[in-house]
Parts: sequence; structure tokens; C-alpha cells
Amino acid sequence: MSGGSAMGGLFGITDVFGPTDQIVSDMIIQDVNVSKLKMSNSGIEDNAKPLIYWGGIVGKGNLCEGRVLDISKAKVPDFSISDDPTGNGTFIYYVGGIAGYAGCEYTHQSSSDDHQYLSLKNSMASGTIDLKNDGGNGSKDSYSFSGYVGGLVGKSVLAMDEKSVMEDT
Repeated sequence: MSGGSAMGGLFGITDVFGPTDQIVSDMIIQDVNVSKLKMSNSGIEDNAKPLIYWGGIVGKGNLCEGRVLDISKAKVPDFSISDDPTGNGTFIYYVGGIAGYAGCEYTHQSSSDDHQYLSLKNSMASGTIDLKNDGGNGSKDSYSFSGYVGGLVGKSVLAMDEKSVMEDT
């Protein structure tokens, strides 16, 4: 899989559209196995601030307005994630073996009842994440590079409940 700013083994982006006063919603992903996943080449060049979300199951989980992303019994064995950005800009990566990002970018849109989080249980990911900063076809001086990288999750709002991240995860 290549050429996307949001890529995942199941979903590139998860989102729910609707009025801000709607009932909170949960997205439940369980008993999935994404094997031999290979992600590379975001294909993003010459942008001011490209955001790149890559994950073994979900690239970007939008949890604004009281959303829950509940992942259990997920397996992502032998994944390979790599990129070498080119061009001008600031490249910001959110990369993880299970999820690249699960949260809300807008702090004013947080849930009023603490129903906004990632729950991760009985899941595993194994593989490599290789984000290079050697310039590719561009110049080292023409861009900057940063990232939130995790073996399981790059960046997330985690549940505060006991055992929300547990059991061999």
C-alpha cells in the first residue's frame, strides 16, 4: 500500500459525521488479523505541513464529539512501514503497529462526559517502522521532519478506566 496520507490495514480514517449533540458512538474492531502489511511512500511533496497517519489497523481514528475506538484481539504480524519524504515542508508522522492516531485534534470538541478514548485489549503488532530523514530527492535544508511513533499506537487519548489497555497488549 502506498501513496496516502492516511493508511491503515482496515481503515485509513474512521469518522462519524453528524450534529454535535448526537448520541455518543463506539467503533468496535475485534478479532482481526492483518498480515504482511507493507506501507511506504506517502507521496506527499512540497506541502507546507503534511500530516501523515499510518497504522496497522487504523491510520487515523477521529474521536471528536464523544467517540470511542475499541480494538480487541487484533493482530498485525510482520508489518513494514517506511517513508522518506521529499520536497519542501514540515512532515509530521503519526505511526503505530495498531493505530497511527486516535484522538481529537480540536480541544474545544472534547466530549462532555469523558466518553472519548481508545481502548486496546489483547492485541499485538510486530514489524518495523523506518522513517528516514535523508532528503530523498529533496534537500535536507528544505524540510523538517517529526513524528509520533509507537509499536502499538503513535498518539492517542487512552481510556482512564482500569484495564482499558491490558492482557498481553
